[in-house]
Amino acid sequence: MCEPVTATIAAVGTVAGIQQGRQARKESKKAARVQKRISERETQRQRMMQLRESQMARAQVIAQGAQTGTLGASGLQGGVASIGTQAAGNIAFLNQMESLQQQVARSRQKASDFAGNAADIRALTQTATAISQETDGFTKWS
Repeated sequence: MCEPVTATIAAVGTVAGIQQGRQARKESKKAARVQKRISERETQRQRMMQLRESQMARAQVIAQGAQTGTLGASGLQGGVASIGTQAAGNIAFLNQMESLQQQVARSRQKASDFAGNAADIRALTQTATAISQETDGFTKWS
């Protein structure tokens, strides 16, 4: 037979475990937010590098055109336009990757939340089942 003190200790332990689980999930969310900021900054840096590289490539093409006297040539103009198009495509790819990474992070956080909720429910159920089995459905507490 389970004593009321034992049942109370089991219930308090379950509640404490649930609180710790919630605190862990809260800290996990904080870490995910920090990781998101890191990822955003890395992607921004890659965008800036891409723009810098395209500006340097464009300047080189224009300098070569000036040296050879072909600044107005359609080939040179096409080359300059191509550099801009490639840079825009690369930046669009970086933006898409950042968006996908954010979707993955959100899905992982949701999965973690669901797993935590399931653990809380499991702990409550196990405690209630154990108390019920020990007390024969709480009817022997008298």
